[in-house]
Amino acid sequence: MAGLTLKGTVVEVRETQEPKPGFTKRELWLEIDQDTDYSQIVSIEFIKDKCSIIDKYSAGDVVEVDINIRGNKATMKDGTEKVFNSMNGWRIAGSASGGTSQAPKGEALKATPQDAGSSDEPDDLPF
Repeated sequence: MAGLTLKGTVVEVRETQEPKPGFTKRELWLEIDQDTDYSQIVSIEFIKDKCSIIDKYSAGDVVEVDINIRGNKATMKDGTEKVFNSMNGWRIAGSASGGTSQAPKGEALKATPQDAGSSDEPDDLPF
């Protein structure tokens, strides 16, 4: 699967966690869709050696994060099936200003496949 790139403003950089020995993860909360009435805050996980690449970022920084979307199907205790999704960050770029920058209006979200060219066509998704 081709990766995606999200552009937005850092809300919070969480502390590194070690849910089991030898496995570390860290979350970055990113506000996207800031140019709409319904901005969103998404959680992006950085795992293992990628945890340290978000060290220099803090709330207010405008960044672009390259992610892969992961999903797993699980059978619940009652027998129903559910799919769990996560976004795993693997590269981040942007101004690390210590929380003083603001996202320019109209440039909060760029969620397109990396290998796709830019398009001026309107988004026809119903949401």
